[in-house]
Amino acid sequence: DNWRWGGTPFYLRTGKRLARKSTEIVVQFKPPAANLFRAVTREAITPDRIIIEIAPHERFRVRFNSKVPGPGIQFRPAELSMDYCSQFATRPVEAYGPLIVDAMRGDQTLFKTREETEDAWRAVMPFLGPASAPLREGIRGNYAPGSWGPASADELLARDGRAWHNSDGSSA
Repeated sequence: DNWRWGGTPFYLRTGKRLARKSTEIVVQFKPPAANLFRAVTREAITPDRIIIEIAPHERFRVRFNSKVPGPGIQFRPAELSMDYCSQFATRPVEAYGPLIVDAMRGDQTLFKTREETEDAWRAVMPFLGPASAPLREGIRGNYAPGSWGPASADELLARDGRAWHNSDGSSA
């Protein structure tokens, strides 16, 4: 509830059999208020992003625009990256592996109690009926397996001049 976050949209895309299995959080920064290079270059500048990959890779990446060395004014996206498995010389753990091991050991730390599950359902039930229509904003339609979802999802972001970040690094 302040000027930095005012008007900031939050988008969630989920589906089955999308182009790639991926769980990630992408923070896309707003363009700077003053574009110092507007008069010098007309090339499209990709938005700066922080990408936190949770699965199937555990990675943290920061993508930003950088001036290409030399006398001209040309920009190219650059990236800083930290890959958990590479950094700590380990192999990725299967998604449910730790849960299965914990269940075999009797460790219930990561498991929800019946009361927690019921409370969670009570919290979301108001959004699952007709009252949830404003949240969905008209995202409808089937999509082909292996695609990035229905065209209406792309249209939702395009209305505000935005595009989805795809796990392969491209924008939809």
